[in-house]
Amino acid sequence: MREYKSVFLSFLLLLASFILFFSSCYAACPDEPDGDSGSGGTAASSDPNALTGPAGYGNQHYVPAGTVLTYRIDFENDASASAPAQQVDITNFLPAEMDWQSFQLTEIAFGDTFITIPPGQSDYSATLPFVVSDTTLNIRIEAGIHQDTGEVYAHFYTIDPATGLPPSVELGFLPPEDGFGSGMGHISYLINHTSGLAEGTEIRNLAQIRFDLGEIIATNQVDPHDPAQGTDPEKEAPVTIDAHPPESSVTHLEAAGDNSYTVYWSGSDSSSDIKHYDVYYRDMATMQWQPWMMATTSTSAVFVGLPGHIYEFYSSSTDNVGYVETQPPVAEVRLVVPGLPDKDEDGIADGDDNCPHTSNPEQLDTDLDGIGDVCDNDDDNDGVIDSEDNCPMVANASQEDLDQDGYGDACDQQTCGNGILEEPEECDDGNRLDGDGCTPSCRAGLAINISSVDYWGVLGLMQIKGDIRLPAGASLASTEPVAAVELKLNETPVIEEQFDFTAINLWKPYWISRTYLGPFTLGVKTMTILWERPSLAYHGLLDIYADIAEHRSYLVVRRAGMEGAYSLQIGRNTVYVDAANHVSSDGRELWAYYRPKKKELILWLFVGISPDTEIVIRQEGLEDIAFIAGKHLAAAKGIYRILFGLPMNTLPAQTESTLVLDLSLGSKPWAGSATASIAPEKTGFLYPVRTGQIKSDPVRDIINTIMGGYGL
Repeated sequence: MREYKSVFLSFLLLLASFILFFSSCYAACPDEPDGDSGSGGTAASSDPNALTGPAGYGNQHYVPAGTVLTYRIDFENDASASAPAQQVDITNFLPAEMDWQSFQLTEIAFGDTFITIPPGQSDYSATLPFVVSDTTLNIRIEAGIHQDTGEVYAHFYTIDPATGLPPSVELGFLPPEDGFGSGMGHISYLINHTSGLAEGTEIRNLAQIRFDLGEIIATNQVDPHDPAQGTDPEKEAPVTIDAHPPESSVTHLEAAGDNSYTVYWSGSDSSSDIKHYDVYYRDMATMQWQPWMMATTSTSAVFVGLPGHIYEFYSSSTDNVGYVETQPPVAEVRLVVPGLPDKDEDGIADGDDNCPHTSNPEQLDTDLDGIGDVCDNDDDNDGVIDSEDNCPMVANASQEDLDQDGYGDACDQQTCGNGILEEPEECDDGNRLDGDGCTPSCRAGLAINISSVDYWGVLGLMQIKGDIRLPAGASLASTEPVAAVELKLNETPVIEEQFDFTAINLWKPYWISRTYLGPFTLGVKTMTILWERPSLAYHGLLDIYADIAEHRSYLVVRRAGMEGAYSLQIGRNTVYVDAANHVSSDGRELWAYYRPKKKELILWLFVGISPDTEIVIRQEGLEDIAFIAGKHLAAAKGIYRILFGLPMNTLPAQTESTLVLDLSLGSKPWAGSATASIAPEKTGFLYPVRTGQIKSDPVRDIINTIMGGYGL
């Protein structure tokens, strides 16, 4: 019995030794988030962290009912941490005011790795390799939501692929932050609130983050590592529901002088307050409502009326979350101005006005017929009405137009092709050639060329490839996907075809049209155009280049004439750059960093840039520079391919042939022309006559086109 007691005591001593050993191990491992690299060499990771959501309006962070709520949980291994983080665990219990079933992950990121989650997906799991200190490791990512409890979770595990266990303490997936984002990570998601929430309902959200099985840190803590300092309600991403539009009305008016009256209006909103008013008026002579004071914060203004006219007024208001008053236009105040009527408001009474319904204070009457020029449909009395007259102010009954530019010779002083842009030319590139983006009549047109021509004489097939570019300022989005093609071979028309394209959004916009009418190749008529993606190219004090994309845009910004600190606002997000090119931002949908070697600022905008996005450059002492992205789009360009059937051996075998391609695009249309010379060569079934510099496999090209492949 004494021997058993001795063995048992030995076992207890051994167990105590193990406990002390593992306790000392934990003190030296990265499980302790508050570790200090300067105190005894203990390795530890740490975490400044936050959960951010919609900014909302005002101190209450109002958002309109029905808003899709976007949240982002950030975690970061502090620059002061002495070791990389091996494991990060995130827990986020969603409040009951959120519709858990509508949860969608949008992005997962750490360091320079960004994972975009497809729309509609609520979870994600993957094991990804990465290399650190010449060692290949794996990171296991698991993220999603437990729909029954509303618990959002995200777990990041560093794994040694050789053992399936965590690696040594000095290796991990998230190093200490170096100022360039290598130690930062986040998950993003969006979710709806539950329907029918009452006006003023407040929604709060918070998450818990844990580094290497250390302390649990709540995102609303004042100090991430000292819970005793309490919590900050503003760190709970609060939003308040605004469910009702504002109300307003024009209340009264007071005389302010001759024909002048002060008009007063007011309004109220139960939540986010009124942002501005729109006040409308109408002259009872026309009964048409007209905007007067638009987007104004004032509650009164002076209106100047015309003698003998009667006016009515009404107001509409918009609150700070975007609700617009929905009442129909109903007159709220009426004003009667004494005196003689003047319908067109040109200062000349209707009885003395040679055009009483159209303003013309100068009373010009070129042909002295008693009808003012502004309402005379044949100002030069040449028998051709102004809408059809190519020179409406100078008599020219013959309508001669030598340069066929739409302007009669009697009043056409410009010389198209002299390289000088003159009214009413749209362009003048110094020549009268077609296909270079400026037509022979100095109208904007397509710039096209023929890069290669393939002709299979035995098959009776011809393929044409080349480049195409829309005129500067023309938008691909507003160009109808239709084309008219006319092809002449040695001045003989061989094809006249209308192509109606199917527009497909692949990695780039792609137009395709296919027709097969038999017999065999003679009935083949196909055309494809692969367009470049729309892009922004702005040049000024900053050079800005960006993708035009719906969900995510990549921007490159370089200093041109800009010195010192500046800020760049893109939509509702702003990035700040100091004189030393240190970068910060206040947007929750923007990630930015500076690349010193290339001297350029890189931005990822997670909500994307549309043609309507406003971009503002600001610098102290400099007037704001604002522009709309759609006003600085690069010219749309692409690669076209046309394949069609011809009677066998149409191309002469012994003489050089000339091919002329006339192409018009869109319903406007944009037009252009290109010419190619085809040298005589021996033809065959697999080896076609070819001209141009494009290197490709002609047999693959024809099969790919007929079968509907996308390769150009």
